[in-house]
Order: sequence, then C-alpha cells, then structure tokens
Amino acid sequence: MNMVLQCQNCYRNFEHSFAGTEEELNDPAYLKRIREENQYCSKSCTWAKFVKDHPYELTATAMCAGLAPVGIAAAGFTASGVAAGSIAAGVQSTVYGAWTTGLFSVMQSAGTGSVMVVPVMGAAGTAGAVVTNAIRRLQGTNDETDEEDNETDEEDI
Repeated sequence: MNMVLQCQNCYRNFEHSFAGTEEELNDPAYLKRIREENQYCSKSCTWAKFVKDHPYELTATAMCAGLAPVGIAAAGFTASGVAAGSIAAGVQSTVYGAWTTGLFSVMQSAGTGSVMVVPVMGAAGTAGAVVTNAIRRLQGTNDETDEEDNETDEEDI
C-alpha cells in the first residue's frame, strides 16, 4: 500500500510503500508511527536536517580535527622527534623514560605526519563535538525540541 507523506526538511510530498492490513490503515496509532518513521524523503534531506539541528557540534568537530596537527606540533611532537624543552619532552622524561608506549607513541607517530594523524584528528573531532553538545545541554540551549509537544494530535481536533 502507498501513503503520501510530507518531508520534514524540504516539505515535498513523497509516496511511501508499506505493508498494512485494512485494520492497520484504520488505526491512528499505526499511521502516526509510519509518519514518524518516514519523516524525510531522502538521505540528503536527513543529512540536511542533521546539519541544521547541530551547527555547533559540526563546527567544533571540524575545528578540533583541523587543529589537531597544530596542537600535536605545539606540544612538542615533531617530525624529527620530541622537541627539547617541550611539554612532550617533560611527559616523556617524567612518565615514560626510555620506554615510550601507548598514547605517547601514537602522538609521536602523528607528529611525524604518519598515518596515525588521521585517527588522532578523528578523536579530536569527536571530543570537540561531545564537549560542545555537553555544554549546550548544560546551558539549556539545545535547539532540538520535543516534536510531540509541538504537534497537534488528530484526536484533539
């Protein structure tokens, strides 16, 4: 069976095919669930809605990921090794000594510009999004609203 729905992003009408019995088609709760599960006409509209709803998180992700290599270099992880007198040199001498492993090794690899820079950038971007989202939620400035509160139920009319 087909049902005409309206996209919640671009407001175009689109047809959605679903399997439903006569009894289900007369059930308002079933029809409401079908509408909620199929709010967007395409994946691009789904992504556009996400971008509209989360501008700060996406900006923080891009900035943190882009600035990760700069931060790595500023901490003292360079292509020629750990920079003398840097934060990295202090951590290496205090914590690791001659046996550098784990996170320190990953940061050193990223500092040389190797393949490890991609996961470090991904982790930095994720951290930026998580922190930004947490701050917005603590401040109560999250743009997402509870759509159920804003909708008028057909039963109320």
